[in-house]
Amino acid sequence: MSAPVPLSTPTGAVVAYACGGCGRVAHGGDSLAPTQTEALEEEAESSRNEADRCCTCARCGAAAPREWLCDSCSWSNHFWRTLGSVGTAAYLGITTEAAWNAWLDVEDEDRD
Repeated sequence: MSAPVPLSTPTGAVVAYACGGCGRVAHGGDSLAPTQTEALEEEAESSRNEADRCCTCARCGAAAPREWLCDSCSWSNHFWRTLGSVGTAAYLGITTEAAWNAWLDVEDEDRD
């Protein structure tokens, strides 16, 4: 994770921040006059918060592509989903892949 990069006006007022990793700039999309200093500061702070979260895992905060899950958390999600599927199969008495696929097909038809 890289530090946010401040983006400023020619006078030096910071108006937004870019992600130090991918360069993405987050902003509120408002058009503000240079005289609206309080609103500009709020927008800049909001932009900094977004830039801080960009390229970090939404679960653990490790480096990850743009607010998604890192490899470790992604694997963990997959593991727990798979474990849940195994538990469901055991509960239903399904012991073969063909029976599991048939059960999934029935479930899909029931949802339509």
